[in-house]
Amino acid sequence: MTGAAPGPTGYSELERARETAHARLGDALVASAWQMGQTLSLEQMIAGALALPIGRAPSPAKASSAAAWGLSHRETEVLQLIAAGRTNAEIAHALFISPRTASTHAANILAKCGLISRAELIAFAHTNGLA
Repeated sequence: MTGAAPGPTGYSELERARETAHARLGDALVASAWQMGQTLSLEQMIAGALALPIGRAPSPAKASSAAAWGLSHRETEVLQLIAAGRTNAEIAHALFISPRTASTHAANILAKCGLISRAELIAFAHTNGLA
């Protein structure tokens, strides 16, 4: 058999998402966010996310910024709750939707923003004034 062994499932999507993040945010910001994330413990990340206020309507500036990324009003609400450290179940309860719908919104937001994890999404929300 010739040729390289296939990579892990989803590898091309991961690389595409990384390239998109670098293109949209710039190498310096991505490197800085990555480095900052490496220095925090899980407890510190959770505490920081839980300390953020939630339940506010997005400001006009946030709404226009979210629209620039192609996010709907509901996706913007979900993004803000994710940035506040809420789980899909907590998001569902707060927005009167099912946990499955919250999960679908979260996946759509990740895809639209070219990100691969909730941690990246939290950093993205704060960097772009969407949290």
